[in-house]
Amino acid sequence: MNILITGAASRLGRALAAELGRDNTLRLMDGVPVEAGERAEAFRDSLLDPDDACRAVRGMNAVIHTGEPPPDLPADGLQREQQQLDLATRGTHVLCKAAAEVGVKKILYAGTLAIFRPYPDDVYISELWKPLPTPDMETMSRYLGELTCREFARDYLVTVTSLRLGELVLEEEVAGQPPNLMWLDLRDAAQAFRCI
Repeated sequence: MNILITGAASRLGRALAAELGRDNTLRLMDGVPVEAGERAEAFRDSLLDPDDACRAVRGMNAVIHTGEPPPDLPADGLQREQQQLDLATRGTHVLCKAAAEVGVKKILYAGTLAIFRPYPDDVYISELWKPLPTPDMETMSRYLGELTCREFARDYLVTVTSLRLGELVLEEEVAGQPPNLMWLDLRDAAQAFRCI
């Protein structure tokens, strides 16, 4: 299968490439240089540019949109938040529109479980629960990206799946620390995307 992975320079993007690269052909897209393996090609492009997005999705069977911002976001707080919001909303819209127009049938979005953080820890939350995102930019931008993807599933012949991930860690990095219910091993998260 030909799969586009956005945010490919992020920890999640690299884990996805390692997991899915063994038996798929990958196109790795990010705004910064990305190392491509044997069965992958790298695209240093912007989600905000419709031409870049069209070039990236052409020939793909599926798109995995990590929603991960590039590592070179501005240091200034306001500019950083503006760029995060722009990438999460307009960037996701540009990507989904390009994918739908070229006939990509599957889009997977890496959402976040942080949209349920206001609920108490002792309740079992399923996909039927109403998200309660806080207004912090990390959570809100992820949620807005998920909503953008959802609207494309309503209007186009495309299947959109949002995998709401916890706080991505490596088990060996957090060994010995007090447990956190939000922890999700990065390798387990990458395996979850095999559902495509």
